[in-house]
Amino acid sequence: MYDQSWHFIFALHQQINAYLRHDTYYPYIEHAWIKRLGTIFLVRDFNTGDLIYDSTEHFTVHLSQQELATVHLVPLVELFESQPFHHPILDFPCLNHFQQRNQAILILSFKNSETYALLPCIEKIKTEITVPSNCDPRDFLGFESDQNHSPYALFTLYRLSIAQVESVKAFVQPIEWQNYAQNLQDIMFSAQYYPYEAKPLQATNNLYLYQDGYDTPLIQDQALSDNLAFSLIKQMQSVFLDLESYCHPKNDSSPYHLLSDEEYKLFNEYQTTLGTELISLICRAANDYPQAGMTNKTSLTLPCKNLPVESITGKIPSPPIPQEPDDLSEDKPSVIKSLFSLILFLAVVFAVMYGIFLLSEQFAFIRFLLVVMTVIAFLAIVARK
Repeated sequence: MYDQSWHFIFALHQQINAYLRHDTYYPYIEHAWIKRLGTIFLVRDFNTGDLIYDSTEHFTVHLSQQELATVHLVPLVELFESQPFHHPILDFPCLNHFQQRNQAILILSFKNSETYALLPCIEKIKTEITVPSNCDPRDFLGFESDQNHSPYALFTLYRLSIAQVESVKAFVQPIEWQNYAQNLQDIMFSAQYYPYEAKPLQATNNLYLYQDGYDTPLIQDQALSDNLAFSLIKQMQSVFLDLESYCHPKNDSSPYHLLSDEEYKLFNEYQTTLGTELISLICRAANDYPQAGMTNKTSLTLPCKNLPVESITGKIPSPPIPQEPDDLSEDKPSVIKSLFSLILFLAVVFAVMYGIFLLSEQFAFIRFLLVVMTVIAFLAIVARK
């Protein structure tokens, strides 16, 4: 549901921009996130498949020497339609498989008016794949390439068409962050498919990569003011974690397992919409976060839920916070009453037992009767077991 692979491409965007602005220099080019992730970065030529870059630092410096003008992040779905993309050497899961289309790609614009996209890809294999002998051919879906998994990252530079360049220009136009943020609140929380109460935006001034028990900041400057773009990303991450818990197979108390087929389809569409909005937000934040500063006038209104009595998922209210009573003296009468009742009960039991003891001492028949009744009661209890 929620893929965190965007951290690498976001950091690469920041690294290239910092070098173009002369904020960094050799040998301190590599961004802290890239260093922490330890991703193996390779770039192959689109036509020949030759390896042309094997480190982000080499890639960054050489782009600058080739007169790179601007670098942006753009959602892949803004540039490429959902159709097969054939290549003799490379394969492009991000273009050929719907599940991998929702990601951000790096767009490089040079001063000679050429624009390239850094497309993630994998190398095609020459070994023929056959169906395992103990497998039903109807169930064989093929083997997933290990190249799809971190820390291996293979890319190629693909030259964009004029129409795609225009799409890039349209996406990277500055936005009004206050209105954009309010629209995101409506998408996240006004829909009846979000199963929890709407949560207010918590301001933050940075993004962090959580890796190996350490928090690595995106920006090293400690004197940053609160940023609306970063705050929105943090909020959407929290929403995705909530949805992941809501849909977890072991969450037996979740209404998610009671959804009908139609409700399940609508809920999945809601999650897909959120995933698309998150990638768009990440790209806009990378391109324009300096303009997303929060001021005293920055405020967001959580959407008012005008929902039916029974929504599709059943709203789960936020768990109440237990509070201690203000005046403990209110409980004193009930405590005294309970104590008095206990003392009275013990006194009655003692009086009855003492009376039975005196009778058994005076009359042997009563003693014999008590013994017989005790034995009968014991045998009845044993018989029931």
